[in-house]
Amino acid sequence: MHVGVRQAKRELEYAKYQLSSLISLVLYEDTHMLTLNKNRALSSIECIIEVMEELKELVESIND
Repeated sequence: MHVGVRQAKRELEYAKYQLSSLISLVLYEDTHMLTLNKNRALSSIECIIEVMEELKELVESIND
């Protein structure tokens, strides 16, 4: 397995964890909890976006 693919797999697993945490925050439907965890939620979103961009770049480089 290519080193880039291994790293992408690790990052994707972390992004899945972040997404799961974010979904849990939203499912609380508690504005107070969401307010307290706003930075965590935003961080999770940023992490997911970053990983998806890296995966896109990896896939594009494989096709070259």
